This record gives sequence, C-alpha cells and structure tokens, in this order.
Amino acid sequence: MRHRRDIDGLRALAVIPVVLFHARREWFPGGFVGVDVFFVISGFLVARLLVSEIRLGPLDLWRFYDRRVRRLLPAFLCFLIFSAIAACIFLLPSEMRIFARSSIAAILFASNIFFWRSADYFGPDAEANPLLHTWSLAVEEQYYVLFPIALAIIFRFGWSRHLPALIMTAALASLILAEVLLSRSPPAAFYLLPTRAWELLVGAWLACRSPGPAPRRSLANVAGICGLLLILAPMILYDDHTRFPGLGALPVCIGTLLILWSGDRNKTSVSHLLSARPLVWIGLISYSLYLWHWPLLAFPEIVLQRALATDELLVSIVAALAISTLSWRYVEQPFRGPPKAYHGSGRQPRTVTLSVTIAVAVLLGMTPLLDGGQWRTPALVNQLDAPGASPAPATPCEMFANRPASCPRSALPIVVLWGDSHAAHYHRALAGLGRERGFDVRIASLAGCAPLPHSELASAQGAVRADCQKFNDDVLQELRGSPGVRLVILSARWNRFFFDSTDPELMMLGPTGSGDDAPADRLAEGLEATLDDLSRMGLINAVIGPGPEFVLPLPGCLARPVWQGRPASNCVLHPHTKPGEKGDAVVAAVLAEYPATLTIRPYDSLCPRGRCHTVVMGRPALIDTDHLSYHAAEQVLRSVDWPELRRDQ
Repeated sequence: MRHRRDIDGLRALAVIPVVLFHARREWFPGGFVGVDVFFVISGFLVARLLVSEIRLGPLDLWRFYDRRVRRLLPAFLCFLIFSAIAACIFLLPSEMRIFARSSIAAILFASNIFFWRSADYFGPDAEANPLLHTWSLAVEEQYYVLFPIALAIIFRFGWSRHLPALIMTAALASLILAEVLLSRSPPAAFYLLPTRAWELLVGAWLACRSPGPAPRRSLANVAGICGLLLILAPMILYDDHTRFPGLGALPVCIGTLLILWSGDRNKTSVSHLLSARPLVWIGLISYSLYLWHWPLLAFPEIVLQRALATDELLVSIVAALAISTLSWRYVEQPFRGPPKAYHGSGRQPRTVTLSVTIAVAVLLGMTPLLDGGQWRTPALVNQLDAPGASPAPATPCEMFANRPASCPRSALPIVVLWGDSHAAHYHRALAGLGRERGFDVRIASLAGCAPLPHSELASAQGAVRADCQKFNDDVLQELRGSPGVRLVILSARWNRFFFDSTDPELMMLGPTGSGDDAPADRLAEGLEATLDDLSRMGLINAVIGPGPEFVLPLPGCLARPVWQGRPASNCVLHPHTKPGEKGDAVVAAVLAEYPATLTIRPYDSLCPRGRCHTVVMGRPALIDTDHLSYHAAEQVLRSVDWPELRRDQ
C-alpha cells in the first residue's frame, strides 16, 4: 500500500486542534473533534491493509497484531513510564490512587471504560488526570482486536461481496446507538466502542468499497475543499456544550472521508496543501504528540494548582513537539522494522515479547500504588489529603419506590433526608445523631436533583433531567404513605442555580429565561411548593441552606502546599457560594415566610464572622470542591436545636 503524504497532513489537521483545545479551550473550542478525524483515518488504513493482505492469501492475524503492538506499544510505554515517575514525584495519595487505576486500565486497553465510569472529559477537573486522553487509544485498540476477526469470518464464509454493505449496516447501528445513549447516558456515548465504532467503520467502508473509475479532477477538488470545510467548521463552531458525538460527529467524519476519497487517485488542491512539509512532519509525529502533550499540560497545572499562563502553555507545547520528535525518531521508527523482517531473524516476536514484558512490569509497579503510595508523603499531608471516614454505618437506608428496599421496620420516629448529593453528605452524621436522640434516618438522594418536584430541572446544556422528576414524584408518593415519618429535611446545592451560564456545573430551573431574577424566582417558587406539600401532610420540615464551596478541591489545596512548604494561598471560595450570595439569600427569604420550618444554615457554624473554616477537627472541611466531610457535616448538625420527635405525634 503506497504511502500518502496528504494523510500525514490530515493527521496534523487532527492533532493540532486537539492539542490547542487541551491547552486552552477558547483557542479551538471544537478542537476535540480531531479525535474523530483520527478514528476515520485509522478505520480506513487498517481496513485497506487487511483487505489487501486477504486478497493475496489467508489473513495472518498474528502478523497484524504483531504490527499493531510494534506500532503502538513502545512509544506508549515510554510515555507511561515517564508519567508514572512524574506521578510519584508530584501527585498526592488521593490523585495517585486514580492515576494507578487509570494506568492499569490503559495497559489493559480499557481506559475508555475506566473513564466512562469515573471522569467527565469536558468537566472542570479533567486536566487533573494525566491519562484521560488515553480513552481514544483504548477505543482504537479494542477495534483493532475485533475488526480483523470479523473480517476473517466474513471472508471465511464467502460474504466478501457484501462487505461494504455489512460494514455500513454496522456503522449505522453504531450511530443509532450513539444517538440513543446521548439522551440516556452521555458519558457512555462519548467513551465506549459500540457508540464510536461507526467512525472507524465509515473509514473501513471507504477502503473496502469497489473503487470504480477515477473521479474527474475538478470533482475531486470540490470534494476535497468541502471535506476540509466540514472538518474546520466544527472545530470553530462546536464547544463543550455541543451535543456530541452521535450526529454531531457526522460532518467531521464525512469531511475526512471526502479528503481521503478525493486524494486517493488525484492530486487535488487540498491534498497538495496537506502534503506541505510542516504538516507532514507533525503528521508523522502525531501519535507521539498525542501521547505526550497531555501530561506536559496536566502535570504543571497540578503542581501549580492554577491554569497555565499563555507563555507557560507555549513552552509546554514546544516541549511536547520536541519530545514527540525524539519519540518518533528513536522509539517509533526503530520498532517498526521493514516488512521483510517477518520472514527473517524473528526480531518482531522478540519486540512483542519485550514490549509485553515491560507492560506487565509497569502493571505490577502500579499495583502497590493503588492505595495512593502514602509512604511518599508526610503524615500531615496524608491527613489533610484524606478527609477521613465516618464511624457511622456507610450503607444508606433508602425507603423510596424507585430504590431497592433496604430499611428494616422501625418503632422509632423517622427522619427523611431528601435532596441531591448535598443531602447525602449529611447522612452519616445524621445517622449518628439519630442513634443518640432516638430517631431513625431514611435517605432519598439522587445526584444533581434538588428536592423540587414542581420544577423542571435541566443541565447547563439545557437537557431536561426527566429522572429527577420521576425521583421527586416517587419521594412525595412514598412520604404520603409512610405514617412513621415525622421530620423531612430538604438539602441541595442551592447555589448551583446561580452559577455563570458558561459553568458546566450550572443547573437550570425550567426553560432559560431573561433577566437575572429568573433563577431566584423559580427557586423560591419551587421550594415554597415543596414546603406546602409537606405541611399539608402534617410533617415537620427542615431546610439545610447552602454551604461554602471552593474553587479547587480542598484536600489537595491544603495538602499540596504543606508538601511543598508554601502557604495554601489558592484555597479560595467559589464566588457564587460566599455567605449572603444569591443561593443563601433566596433560601433565607423563603424560610422567613415559613416560621414553623427549621432553618439550618451551614455558614453559621462553618463560616463564623464571614470567614470559612478549611479544617474541622484536623481534617479538611470538604472532601472535594463542594461536599462536606463527615466532621464538617457533624459540626453543622450538632449546632441545631432539634425538636423532640415522637412516633405517635
């Protein structure tokens, strides 16, 4: 198969926006679609290679897998070993635990599954994981395992004449699945092979279809230009809030197909542009550049605990280019070897054996670090880095219709804690208090769902949380049929409704409205409606107001400066969560109209005289940026004058 310089240039067109997007999102707001360009290219090249080999004789799967190992694993292991050394030097135990698990997942070609379960690629903490970008490599590696086997089966049973149709059918099924999952589980649609396979398969379809006569050069030119525009437009017009992948990835994939098709048998203006030396050079080092750029951007941000300045970003990018060039020249190239070596000295099996041995060694080396490698850091750092476990039972008792029954019958009065994760972080402390004061605790908590059954909750992207509506309706229904319940405590991240519109943590109440007072009015109306419902049931009500939130995760923000011997100057409150800000003010104004409702204001105990504690009983007050630690939650609840509760009142 002849080498196409324009494909090297196309790789450059894919990797440059990805690097710039990761460096600073506003530089290339849709630069993440470069990964989709890579997927189409990989699908095209791998299918063309395999089909050409099959037509010459039986498919040698060992030869193919051997080639993939030599192509990908040596450079990957160099990058991973460097990252592991840097992690041991710079990461706190809590960060090292995540790094060790993600390293093991990456070596096992499963990092996309790991990050699907644990990370948001567009979230505010994405930069804190030096291996997050390996998710796309895992998708390709899984595809490389499955596609050749499927291809061998198709040729074995004589279905080769239907190959393009079979590939396109599988691609359409994958695309439909991606669209369905985008509405139900966006992380799954983003990270997993079944929803990304169509992007690789459309490239494979182009490689496997009957080529037919060469297109006229004028037509090829138009196709190439259209393809280039279809790739560049999303890179500029898309952003974090774009509904993606699914149909959102279709323009980029079609654009890549058009460039691959138009330049295959014609020298078009676009193929000429992509064959320019600088682009070809970046295309040649694109794999190493993709590997190295992310840790060189992530580790400095982790150490400095801030976004990098423009000059620092440029230094990191230049360093990535230099290291990637060395990696391409001295790691990638020597391990590839000429094709004839397959029939020669047996160097390839030795290469694979060496690579796999190193991979297993790294795997075993990561295992002792699964606990965070606390031996690396002083005791005070470890104490600050871990908010501490609760002596209370860890398993919540959930009594509601859409949850498994997990609560024994109780003769004691029941207190229900209802809300989102900002209700859940009080559960352990409240359970301990209940044992002392003679009441049982039930929890009704769903992440991101404030206890507002009469309000429509939506994400910052405008996606309605239908699961919240069902959950809150179920809670109300269960409360009406639970005579043992005496007190209902409402708690949520009330401040979240007042974040900036560009903040991915923003939650909206109902459709987007005009005017700064719209969120305040909607929150007040929703909270009043809930309190009215509970009052009509004859229940005692309590509302826990908002609490302090920090810009950076508090444990690391406190522990890292101690480790580095400098003051914790970056531990600052989120501007929308200071005492007296809108969330606090709106909840207080509503509760002033409900004097019978017990008001619990975390700021009173955690932020005396307007200055918020960062440490409670020697531990960080928060376990991350916004969830209270057990000790802080206990301090808040023990400052409350609780009413006497009786089962028969």
